[in-house]
Amino acid sequence: MIHFTYLVDRLESNQQDNSSLIHLEEHVKKDYPDAYRIGQEIYTSIEEHLSIELSRSERVYLVIHIQRLLK
Repeated sequence: MIHFTYLVDRLESNQQDNSSLIHLEEHVKKDYPDAYRIGQEIYTSIEEHLSIELSRSERVYLVIHIQRLLK
């Protein structure tokens, strides 16, 4: 998944996307519960394994990409 490549690039350069996708988070959580659950697990795993804090926008991006794959 290309999103992971871009995510890793942003993490390595310490340039996370801080755009405001937070307003979409409740929408994707409600409309795509399976993708949100999977995305949350991946999001948490990345944070724990890399000892970093990801932005909530990254989680929203991740869920959207997962939902696309689940279709």
